[in-house]
Amino acid sequence: ADDVEFIDPAHRVVGRTRLEATFDRLDRNVRSLRFDFDPAFGSDADVALPWTMHLELQRPRRTIVLPGISHLRIKDGWVVFHRDHYDLGAMLYEQVPVLGSLVRVVKRALQTR
Repeated sequence: ADDVEFIDPAHRVVGRTRLEATFDRLDRNVRSLRFDFDPAFGSDADVALPWTMHLELQRPRRTIVLPGISHLRIKDGWVVFHRDHYDLGAMLYEQVPVLGSLVRVVKRALQTR
């Protein structure tokens, strides 16, 4: 919809034109991007769509595989609300050489408790 609201762990954008501009800016460092979708669930108005993103960056050249889920709210056949849930740490912080190692050590320690 023209007045769509998009939210993810790093952004909040209102309006289709602004959202398209945000995606254009983010795509500048993308070499390739693919989503593998699992079956959606919910109602006609509120849909949950699980996915796995395969993102290959140009600089630094690496591939990030990240699970997530999108919550879509639909009105009159248009998406009016889109919220993505994913681990921002896995997408950003774990990709920084020294910081990434530290974050992974902390996550492993928390998972064993």
